[in-house]
Amino acid sequence: METSPVKDKGRVSLERLDEDFLQQRVHYGDIQTHPEPSMARDIFHKLWKPVLAEFIATALYLCTGITTVVDTKAEVFPVAVGHAMLIFLIVSAFGPVSGGHVNPIVTLSLFLLGEVSFLRMIFYWIAQILGSITGSAIALVRRCSEKREEPHSLIP
Repeated sequence: METSPVKDKGRVSLERLDEDFLQQRVHYGDIQTHPEPSMARDIFHKLWKPVLAEFIATALYLCTGITTVVDTKAEVFPVAVGHAMLIFLIVSAFGPVSGGHVNPIVTLSLFLLGEVSFLRMIFYWIAQILGSITGSAIALVRRCSEKREEPHSLIP
């Protein structure tokens, strides 16, 4: 079949018009042509982005949870309900990215069920441990800056 416009009673074939239109849009930059995703981009989106999400989720959970307990000095029930709502919000927010594990035991359970690979489990554990250290440190620094105390005076 010929690629030149076929005239039928003064009309040009739609296939040729579509090809010409797409060529013009690509030429003028309306359509972005992207190469196949590189391996580095693929690894980032499949491994490092979820690992970073686990780090942020765990740090946010620990920082907010510790600050809530220390600042409110409330009874057990309101603190427990607050933590339940906090974990719900964090898992809802980070779940689509990383699964919202937040806890290394959850990651271990999913590994034992075959839902998570061994390598991903190790990376998630590292991110969760570093996230918990970071979140606790942020809560401690925040508490010390408000009270103007030395960090060792808050540790029994």
